[in-house]
Amino acid sequence: MRRSHQLVVCLAALALPLCVGACEGPRERTEEPPGASVPASPSGASGASAAEPAALAGPHDPTTAGSRCERLEQERGALNLGTPLRARVDAFPSAARAWLERESPPRPAAEALERLLVQPTDVDALAALHAHASAFEAHPRLLVDATLATLTAVRPREGDTNANVLELLARARAWLPGEPSLPWIEALLVPERGGRRALLAEAFAAGERDPALVFALARAAMRDGDSRTTLDLLGSMPSAPASADAVSGTAAVGVALSELALATEAARAAMRSTEQGGIRAWAPPSLPAAVLDALAQAVRSDLNEASALLGGPARPELVVWVHPSLDDLRAATCGASWSQALYDGVLHVVLAGPPLDAALRQSVRHEALHAQLDWLAPLAPRWLQEGLAQRFAREPVVSPAEGAYVNEQDDLAAIEAALRPGVTGARAGAAYAAARRVVDGMVAEGGERALAAAVEALRRGLSPASVVADPTAPPT
Repeated sequence: MRRSHQLVVCLAALALPLCVGACEGPRERTEEPPGASVPASPSGASGASAAEPAALAGPHDPTTAGSRCERLEQERGALNLGTPLRARVDAFPSAARAWLERESPPRPAAEALERLLVQPTDVDALAALHAHASAFEAHPRLLVDATLATLTAVRPREGDTNANVLELLARARAWLPGEPSLPWIEALLVPERGGRRALLAEAFAAGERDPALVFALARAAMRDGDSRTTLDLLGSMPSAPASADAVSGTAAVGVALSELALATEAARAAMRSTEQGGIRAWAPPSLPAAVLDALAQAVRSDLNEASALLGGPARPELVVWVHPSLDDLRAATCGASWSQALYDGVLHVVLAGPPLDAALRQSVRHEALHAQLDWLAPLAPRWLQEGLAQRFAREPVVSPAEGAYVNEQDDLAAIEAALRPGVTGARAGAAYAAARRVVDGMVAEGGERALAAAVEALRRGLSPASVVADPTAPPT
């Protein structure tokens, strides 16, 4: 991904929109953390419209599915995950000054707080505050908000990694064990590392019940195909107050999402399922159980193989949804599809009956790569997603003589733009071929370890373009 994926994080202007689910691989940043807004960096891949849980609905009903997709899109912006924390960070300086004027804290605590107000990135001052945590016993939230403010201010410079942010997050967890705002802000500050649902679930388990967090967690669960958890979370969600973040025309936050989860539960009641190594596969009862088992086992094998290629552990769980026709797949994923499989958080497969032929297996391998990379590095750019997926699925190289391996930023930007949703025809086809050539070129120059290096660069907050430029060098 281009350097625009590096986080711009400061006390007065922090812009880290988060993903809420994307189709076919990498996710769009669509929510803000504490701070002012800047344009989001597109990072999705081709496929159905990005940033929505799939409209799983059982039998094909384009009218119902279309309406649900529209309402899910409208509901998406109803609550911004970053707004509550942004309010706390923005309020911290005035609250801290008022506390200093009102109280008579020990001099070391007062001096540390004054230093932090002058320089929000002063981690030593924050550490000194925590060394005198007893001074804040009557006002523990002030100490927490000081930590949140410093976390949002410690941003990497151009070309640097997110190591400082990760180090401070680790220290903050030691200072404030069990504090629910820490996994919440971690999900906002380092989305490139994945684990968003787990972090939000950690905050929820620690007692956080802010409507924005609960709604984001419910959406993350639905993106993973976990309709039961989605319904439980929506049932626990406090009423959201009217605010500027509310979407006009949305009667109540979560209505469309709840309908989707209920429809998914109803559809599954009439389906058969199997679980193989963390792969939960659902299919119409007409599909033989042995075929469904074989499909789930194949997906597990593909994820394991993809993890070995990309580095990092294999994705532990994934939902697979078998559709009897392409129309059903399109209705379930809020958009058109031209292949037998698609990944949008759930791996969708069109399979009317046995066998699992070579074409289907190739499509499933392609989407399994998307699923594994999405789990490891959800902000991976489209060119990396699609180039890797084609190579992993052993798809034929299209027009290999059209161009050589490219390593210039402008080349990657052009490929990325041509792989965005809505781009079709010759331009999209040429971009897919170019993405494959980039990835194949990385391997030709740096070996397959260059692919894992690109993923590691993404997880460190860097651009995989740096690995393209020199695939023999490890990320710094």
